[in-house]
Amino acid sequence: MTTEVQCLQYARECARRAKLVSNPELRERLLNIARNWTDRATREPSDAKAHELADEGSGAEESPSPPLAPRH
Repeated sequence: MTTEVQCLQYARECARRAKLVSNPELRERLLNIARNWTDRATREPSDAKAHELADEGSGAEESPSPPLAPRH
């Protein structure tokens, strides 16, 4: 399960990394990923719960490190 707090932490980490890269294309990709994490964090709770249930049913294991993009 990815909580709102976790999503915002991932977004901040992507934005932090974007500041460190010199490649403009990579920077833009990281900023887009940060926006996606922020969007996921601010979705309605019922929408987030639907994604959570779908993730549980997939049998996918959670990654030990923060993912770079939200799973949909």
